[in-house]
Amino acid sequence: AAGYDVAGDLNDLLPDLDTLRSAPAVDVDSALLSAAGVRATAGLLTELGPLQRRLKSRHGNQPPRAAVDAGPDAETTKVRPARRGGRLPGRSMAEAGPAGPVFVHIGAPKTGTTYLQDLMWQRRHALADAGVRFARRRYADHYQASLDLRELKSRPAESAGMWERVAAGTRDWAGPSVISHELFAAANSKHVARALDSLGPERVHVIYTARDLWGLLAAEWQESTKHGRSLSFEQYLHDVLDLGHDGVVGRWFWSVHDPVGVLARWGRDLPAERVHVITVPPAGADPGLLWARFAAVIGVDPGVAAQPGGDDGVRPNASLGSAEVTFLRLVNAQLGGRDGALTPTEHAAHVKSLLAQQVLAGRSGSTRYAPPPDRFPLVHGLAEKQAAGLRSAGYDVVGDVADLVPTPPSEGSRRQTPPDQTSPDELVEVGLDAVAGLVRRAVQMRTVHGLGGAPRARQQRPSGPRARLRAVAKSVLRTVNKGAGSQQ
Repeated sequence: AAGYDVAGDLNDLLPDLDTLRSAPAVDVDSALLSAAGVRATAGLLTELGPLQRRLKSRHGNQPPRAAVDAGPDAETTKVRPARRGGRLPGRSMAEAGPAGPVFVHIGAPKTGTTYLQDLMWQRRHALADAGVRFARRRYADHYQASLDLRELKSRPAESAGMWERVAAGTRDWAGPSVISHELFAAANSKHVARALDSLGPERVHVIYTARDLWGLLAAEWQESTKHGRSLSFEQYLHDVLDLGHDGVVGRWFWSVHDPVGVLARWGRDLPAERVHVITVPPAGADPGLLWARFAAVIGVDPGVAAQPGGDDGVRPNASLGSAEVTFLRLVNAQLGGRDGALTPTEHAAHVKSLLAQQVLAGRSGSTRYAPPPDRFPLVHGLAEKQAAGLRSAGYDVVGDVADLVPTPPSEGSRRQTPPDQTSPDELVEVGLDAVAGLVRRAVQMRTVHGLGGAPRARQQRPSGPRARLRAVAKSVLRTVNKGAGSQQ
């Protein structure tokens, strides 16, 4: 990142994990090693920020490979490849009749929304040919429209007026139009009234995707950690379940994950048959079933967005295991939390996208986790109350409301080690992979973009497990010392 002349090959700094793991055992405390791995990872992440800024300066102040959507709500910041559509898919069909219905998919987060949005974006022209407009010119339009509609003080300047531009893109289309982002779920009654007024209430359908509360708690703790929080799983559950709307994260959680409350705001001025609740299929179901349900609501053959052979080519967000999330929250604490060493944009790019979703999500043997069994009665009661509220509201339900009520934890899940009890040995393994992945990424960034001296011919150096271990140890120590010095 400093641009120094490099003598030798930066690839020599990459740890050889197989060699490290096969090296003779050394009597070192695992807790100390895991802490060193956390510090080394945090140090490397703080070095990637200056390196990324140098790359942006070389590319006209634009990231060369990625665009970052840094939302004001930590739980919703996204990093997506830079994708521009140029214009709305399909030609104007206004001459064929009045503007068609608008389906506003309002969330909720962690219910397959990213999968559905990516699928519709990639197949937007095929959908337009079938009569359905996915009303985006750029990938980030609906995200920015959600910020603009909610009038957030911290929203970026480019979001100004985006809601009206997105709404306008539905008015010259005689068929169904779709607007989709999970942040719409958090809109208050004033924002909802504005949305209905600009779209025309007689045209609006609202879609809310929902999943079982038990699995949702685990997924949202992970998402919260990806975005910089360092709460343990038990602290998170206490905030959401015990403090509720008075909690720091509980306030956000229930603003989007109380389907009865969310739809009371969005559906107050709509007939119940135009409020659609799509239940997320349970684990083990056909992965295409969620899209099939969504397609049925918007009135399109699901095959329009399918690839030959049944593979839609879209992958859901990668999940982390118990040890990986625990390691990530310790790194967040080392970085100083959400107001620490990295800017929100840098955290989204380097911690969430790179470390969490590219490095840690690719680890094999990750352990699944769930809330502790003693929390089940409370969660089950809350879920039953939600399901009863949806039934009594008379909304159009696609799927089975019973899927929103969790079943008791299996005997196997009851024996799982809680994330907060992850062993130091497990954290050491995660730390090795994290350091290796980040160093590899830093070397790749420098090599691809030609920063600093070009790699020279590989020099002869001592070989063998001990020599490689010493080389890696020196590299990690330099990183740890530099990271520690930068935070003093």
